Amino acid sequence: NKTVVEIFRGQQKNGCYGLEIKQVTLKNGIVEIVIKETAPSAEVSCIQSITYPAKKITLDKKYDNITVKTESGNTYSKLTTTQTPTEDTTEKKY
Repeated sequence: NKTVVEIFRGQQKNGCYGLEIKQVTLKNGIVEIVIKETAPSAEVSCIQSITYPAKKITLDKKYDNITVKTESGNTYSKLTTTQTPTEDTTEKKY
């Protein structure tokens, strides 16, 4: 079995907002995923379209204890994980 983790940033007002996975670690049975939330600077021209930044990763086996934190230490409060017995195509595998 594998664990699929989907991380959603929610509705954003333009295409320059993003979400990056910076690090995935396993410590004492807890998977910690560190993310970076990106935002445009005042000088950047962005596509003016509502966006929903998201990332999806597949972990190599079943994990029940997962935390998602930003680089500044804020914790994402709502997590949804699923276990899948089949190969999943994702952006990155850890």
